[in-house]
Amino acid sequence: MAISVFGILVVLVILFLLVFIPVLLIIRAKTRPPEQHAVPPPYQPPVSPDD
Repeated sequence: MAISVFGILVVLVILFLLVFIPVLLIIRAKTRPPEQHAVPPPYQPPVSPDD
């Protein structure tokens, strides 16, 4: 009985990883921090060449 229960747990863990890993990658891709994109900060002080 212990072997069959262990086998079921192994199958459940494998299925969990097969479902959890792609979902985690998709979530990380959607919630990517803006530092990874080449986007300047929203506030930039105006550069005045008259100085």
